[in-house]
Amino acid sequence: MCKKGLSVLVLLSLWMCLTGFASLGEEGKDTWNSMMEQLSAEEIDQLLAEENEWYGKVMANVEDSVTIRAEASSDSAAVGKMFKGDAGEILEQQEGWTRIQSGDVDGWVSDEYLAFGKDAEERAEEDVKKIATVTADGLKVRDEASTDSPVIDLIGHGEQIEVGEEEDGWLQVIYSDGEIDYVSADYVEVSYNYGEAKTMEQIEKIYVENAYDNWRQVGGPDAALLP
Repeated sequence: MCKKGLSVLVLLSLWMCLTGFASLGEEGKDTWNSMMEQLSAEEIDQLLAEENEWYGKVMANVEDSVTIRAEASSDSAAVGKMFKGDAGEILEQQEGWTRIQSGDVDGWVSDEYLAFGKDAEERAEEDVKKIATVTADGLKVRDEASTDSPVIDLIGHGEQIEVGEEEDGWLQVIYSDGEIDYVSADYVEVSYNYGEAKTMEQIEKIYVENAYDNWRQVGGPDAALLP
């Protein structure tokens, strides 16, 4: 179905909701059913995704990590882990469990450790860095959230910066030392820098590399000889 057709169906759905679906009686229900039968499962998913960016997605609802398993059971083998700030796509759901795809990991996570819908959005706000990409030729950075505030820096087109809360059209610019300045929200595109789950093999590799680096730093026997 073409995008125009989808838009018409969406508008009709909204009209039916606003005018009171129950008041339309059996004829209205038949019209509704006929309309919905014209949509494929993919088109319904598309409509829902356009209305809610978190439709079909999840966030890890943890302070550290949660195990991803091969099957929907706590006794099943671990195939990876989701960490705080990681997001994933929903592939399948069973009672109390959701199969996700995140990074290179495809597996099952207990719903107890996942956030869905509005909860996922709120979790992302808390756990994930927001990155703003400059869309103007030059974006002025100001000391305060006001055009009367002095310009202290300029950021070029396409550059990315970490930002915080938005208030009255101004975004906080967050620096590593904790200092905060401001830029206009009108000249940036903001996105979340979501993390991805890691396979058990990837986690093991990271662990080994970190252990090796720590060993080097404390002066392992051959540290002076290694490049």
